[in-house]
Amino acid sequence: MLAGKFNFTTLQTLLRLSFSRYGRVLVAPTSLFKQNLHSFNINRPKEVADLLRIKELAYGKLVPGELAADPKISACFRSTVRTGVLARKAGMMQYWDEKGIMHPCTVVVIDRCQVVYINPVKDSKGRVGLQVGAGLERPYQMRKFLRMHFAYNGVEPKKKLAEFRVTEDAIVPIGTELSANHFVVGQYVDVIGTSKGKGTQGAMRRWGFAGQNASHGVSKAHRKIGSVGGGRSRPQETPKGKKMAGKMGRKRVTIQSLEVLRVDAERNLLYLHGAVPGHRGSWVRVRDAKKKPFEPEKVPPSPTYVPVEGEKQETFVSG
Repeated sequence: MLAGKFNFTTLQTLLRLSFSRYGRVLVAPTSLFKQNLHSFNINRPKEVADLLRIKELAYGKLVPGELAADPKISACFRSTVRTGVLARKAGMMQYWDEKGIMHPCTVVVIDRCQVVYINPVKDSKGRVGLQVGAGLERPYQMRKFLRMHFAYNGVEPKKKLAEFRVTEDAIVPIGTELSANHFVVGQYVDVIGTSKGKGTQGAMRRWGFAGQNASHGVSKAHRKIGSVGGGRSRPQETPKGKKMAGKMGRKRVTIQSLEVLRVDAERNLLYLHGAVPGHRGSWVRVRDAKKKPFEPEKVPPSPTYVPVEGEKQETFVSG
């Protein structure tokens, strides 16, 4: 699937030059590995090629508002599952729209996000895996198999890796950069991250229990959970999964259907309506929302945004 591959001697030379003990950053001849979208689709099945032609025709000759006119074109966009991106949470701010209404907003930074590997193994829905990496890592701080993995695919060593399941018509070539223009203003996205760790907490804070009375017979048990066993069937046992005190937070959380308020393509920033799990600087996954499909006027580029040479990057703001 690649345009060219290293032989063993060239790979050894590249690793010796790039992964020395001085920690030089890998500079691989990515021109041997990168492919444009047209050459990548040569050996695709006929139905996938037809699907891509329909999309190219729609983007080239129709305005976004007319995409839903043809049911065949509309069905293509609804069935496509695109890849997501890896981003860092920069923090929260107040966002004021044109009507003067303030919205809580989270800013995430897409830091040198690229496609690293294509996993051809399909899942039960017929989707393949697309491995995406973001950030930069020092080569001498990585395991050897990861260094070989990045060198073989001609991609710079990445700080974070994640895999997204995509349909065959949304496969992106290895080495393609995923920027903020992968999303459009007004669409909805799902954000997956790790929540902040709160340590060991009582049942009142962890589960929202009401606690016991402040007076009238309660002594030194105001924040206790009360009875744990009880019941007629097994009064001597604590039921499995009983809500009690314990570790709180630091779990994988998915926040669904956050609206994209602004896309800053020049600085690769996304402004999302609402809160995102995790602390500042934590990694999050941003993907298209599963429960809110695209509107005809807000269809994102498929499979991803392809920059044109000499094109000026713009900032798009919700109206």
